[in-house]
Formats: sequence, structure tokens, C-alpha cells
Amino acid sequence: MKINNTKQYILIRSQDIKNPVLLLIHGGPGFTETSLFRYYNADLEKKYTVVYWDQRQCGKSFQFIKRQSVLHIDFFVEDLIYMAEYLIRKFDKKKITLLAHSWGTLISLLAVQKKPEIFNAYIGCGQVSSMPSSELSSYNFTLHKAYEDKNSDAIKALQNIKKPEDGVYSCGYRGTQIQRKWLNHYNGAFYQPSTIRQLQKVLFNTSEYNIFSTLKVLVSMNDKARNEMTYKEFLRFDLMAQYEKYEIPIYFILGKHDNQISSKIAEEYFNKITAPYKHLEWFENSGHAPCFEEPDKFNDFVCSIK
Repeated sequence: MKINNTKQYILIRSQDIKNPVLLLIHGGPGFTETSLFRYYNADLEKKYTVVYWDQRQCGKSFQFIKRQSVLHIDFFVEDLIYMAEYLIRKFDKKKITLLAHSWGTLISLLAVQKKPEIFNAYIGCGQVSSMPSSELSSYNFTLHKAYEDKNSDAIKALQNIKKPEDGVYSCGYRGTQIQRKWLNHYNGAFYQPSTIRQLQKVLFNTSEYNIFSTLKVLVSMNDKARNEMTYKEFLRFDLMAQYEKYEIPIYFILGKHDNQISSKIAEEYFNKITAPYKHLEWFENSGHAPCFEEPDKFNDFVCSIK
């Protein structure tokens, strides 16, 4: 479909289209999770009409010929609002529910701030709070693990990029890539060591993507415009300093072992916000992706939300 002058891909699945509409907002930026959500969380389709969406310049929505040279957070927020209003008309609903992961939690809460009247509730998994504080916490965790392990390669690499200032490294996005490499080495993003391999297997062995669309997935994950937006805007964004009041029910789903986007700092943010109703659900055996690391518990919890 066409959204704000760009072609974007959606997949809609439901056992009954009279069910409430649930719009999935994937992470990244630039990392489609349609195949992962379908593999691990298809049970949501029993209660909801689930809308899987590859965001602007991501996955199947990536345009090789008309690729954008510049991306901004505001583009994605406006796309999300457009999508929500389209779904309300299509399924004759008054409101829809948002389920967001990682980067998706940022643009979702910004959309909720702008248009609270079109959303029933917000569910955030791997919740963004203060990206500068979170990135510093993630760096310190990784360096501490490297010292514990006496890993001279990791120590040298992390010392070379130095601590992030205002969420970013002096060498730019390359610093983020180096930090994430060693973060994953020490299971700081995902709790189980085998999780990344399992997710890769699902991602590249799926009926949702053929060879060409899989190529789009790979290219969009390291797109120049996406990377620039990540270190110029996303990693510097501080929700905690700007937004504390919400007009709809708010649910946070946090992995106890998330050291990529700190669940401890997300908990601090949760405690600060006000909303008609709010609930924090801890997942004891998860890191950054409880939706994929503990899918049965995750699906049961999301389906229990009224």
C-alpha cells in the first residue's frame, strides 16, 4: 500500500476479522520482524486481527531504485498514524492496539502522544526509555564482562571507541556496531546463547520472504540513511526527559537480562509515567526480546489484555 508517498508492505492475518486489531511495530531501525512474529507469536491471531508491517525502507518495503537518502524519526511516526487510521477505516473500529518491540516502542509512544484517541492500549516490549543512559549502561556492562573474561581483544576494541557521549560514539555508527558485537558475545542482548542462531534460522527459512525479499531484508539492515538516523537521532532520544503523561493504558514487557536497551532504566521510566492504567510484566528468562525468547508466556500475556 502507499503510505505518505512511499510503497510499504503489510500482511494481515486473523481467525476472525471481527476481533480487535493489533498493529505490530517492529524493531531496528530497519530490521523487519514479520517472519519472527509469525513463527513465535502466531497465537495472537486467535484473539486479534494482527497486522504485520515492514516499515519505510525496511524489509519488503525497501526500494532499491527509489531508496531515500535521508530518514527521520518523524517520518516513521507519521507513517504509523497513517497506518492506524487506515486500519480503523478498513475494519470499522473506533481504535486499535499497538504492540511494539525495541525501536518500535519509541515511534509508537510518540504516535500515542500525538494521537491518543485512535489507540486502545499500548504494549511495549524491550522498551526504549532514555537511549543515552541505556547506551552508556550497555557499554559499561560489556566492558565489565570483557575484564571479567580477561578478553584483551574485547577490552582493546571497547576502549578504542570510548564511552558513548549523549548515546553515540566518537567514531559514529561504527562504534555502535563494535559495541553490539561484543555485547552479543557476552549474551547482553539475548539471555540464551543459542537465541541469535535460532532467530537467524527463522529469518532466512520463512514462507513470508522469497530470495529477492530476503535480499531486501539484508540490504535494509545496513542502509546508510538508516544508520545515520540511528546515531544522529535514535541513540540520542530521551523519552524519560520529555514524556511522562499518557492518555491510554500502558503495558511494559521487560526481559530481566536486557542489556541492549536497559530494562532497569525502562523500569525507572515506567515508575515515572502516569496513565489511566499501567502494568509492568517481567520475563525472568529473557533479554531484549521476550516475544521470541519466552513466546508462550508472551502470547498468553498479550492475549489476556482486555
